Amino acid sequence: MNDLKITISRSFERTIQIVQFEPAKFWASYSLEVPADTRPEEARAISETLFERAKTDVEKSMADYKEEHKKTETVKRIEQGGGSKK
Repeated sequence: MNDLKITISRSFERTIQIVQFEPAKFWASYSLEVPADTRPEEARAISETLFERAKTDVEKSMADYKEEHKKTETVKRIEQGGGSKK
């Protein structure tokens, strides 16, 4: 019986800049420990799945951040007497 393990890790990162000099960095990383004798095609499939999960999570976080930023900017404009901007 083979007790050796390998870890497959994948991550994804993006940086956006909505406001000058204020970059927002989004990063996700996933790992999975598998038996060392995992077939190469299975390891590739696991790798792709981990990457897609990280990418999806980053893209969702970015969308949430942008939406929250829009709400915050709208509130600021209203508070400053500028009304809402469509």
